[in-house]
Amino acid sequence: GKWHLGHLPRHLPTRHGFDEWFGIPYSNDMDKTAHAREILKKSKSDSTLPAAGWFEPESEWFEVPLMRGDIAIEHAPDQRLSTLQFTDASLEFIRRHQREPFFLYLSLSMPHVPLFRSPDFEDRSAGGLYGDVIEELDFSVGRILSELRKLNLEKRTLVVFTSDNGPWLQFGTLGGSSGPFRAGKSTAWEGGFRVPAIFWAPGMISPGSVQEMGSTLDFMRTFASLTGSHLPHVESDGFDLTDVLGHKGVSPRKEMYFYLGDRLAAVRQGAFKAHF
Repeated sequence: GKWHLGHLPRHLPTRHGFDEWFGIPYSNDMDKTAHAREILKKSKSDSTLPAAGWFEPESEWFEVPLMRGDIAIEHAPDQRLSTLQFTDASLEFIRRHQREPFFLYLSLSMPHVPLFRSPDFEDRSAGGLYGDVIEELDFSVGRILSELRKLNLEKRTLVVFTSDNGPWLQFGTLGGSSGPFRAGKSTAWEGGFRVPAIFWAPGMISPGSVQEMGSTLDFMRTFASLTGSHLPHVESDGFDLTDVLGHKGVSPRKEMYFYLGDRLAAVRQGAFKAHF
């Protein structure tokens, strides 16, 4: 799926620990054609709404490359099929590596604007285009969990479902919702950084709700602890959340620093948070 940590060859996933990769090197709204820029800049009379074109985008407006390894195999791929293609590739990867330890990172492009869903999910949801996209994403996650069960891997596999940031507010109903939390993406309020985090590992993690503080920064140390792996002796911002997931203790993370670019925008310590 999506990789957005540098598109030049030296920054691609295969140069940073991944054995293989199939996806796009940055956001799916980039590489707009001149025709697309013209359409998308036309605003509705209500300036608080996104341009009308975002509600019915065309895949060919975005010439983002689809890559396999370090090679671009297609430009302006049909984004209606991206969720399906990335999920199919993930299932094929799991089947190939079912008899050995594996790490799969599935980063779906959706629900990043522009929104696309496959024909089977058009007008399926009462939530409009965004709802259709979420239903297909949900279905894809279900396909992966079903495959793990089919291969008898569910009791030896940890699945983590989370997101990178909150809703993109400038796109209104197309950008999602942060529910009870304030603001969204590109802010340091809770709606910008606080996202769902679901850990699924039957037989390893008991069902329950955890209110302790954690961060995606903690994944690497937690995964290493759960798998008995040794990390290199380098400074890390992460903590091991194994005891928290096992309901055996409190989180070792007591504070969190929130940056917008290179500017410190907020700090949380325990139940308190300061905004600057």
